[in-house]
Amino acid sequence: MLQILADLALGYSPTLHSIIGDRGREGPIGESSDGVVEYWSSHLDEAATETIVPAGHAMLSKPEVIKETRKLLRLR
Repeated sequence: MLQILADLALGYSPTLHSIIGDRGREGPIGESSDGVVEYWSSHLDEAATETIVPAGHAMLSKPEVIKETRKLLRLR
């Protein structure tokens, strides 16, 4: 299903935004993780914005994530 959605013609180029969880390990952000996915695997160079949230992988209910998602949805 995801591949079908990825192949759909939207009629415009969507802007990519990224919200990444960080469990707060010591060291540079490039070595951080949400507990499941490493930062280096989550980071997308083509993203217009990248927000790092102090949270683990299951972060959808975190206030910071909800606030950022609402902000991004209002951009369009």
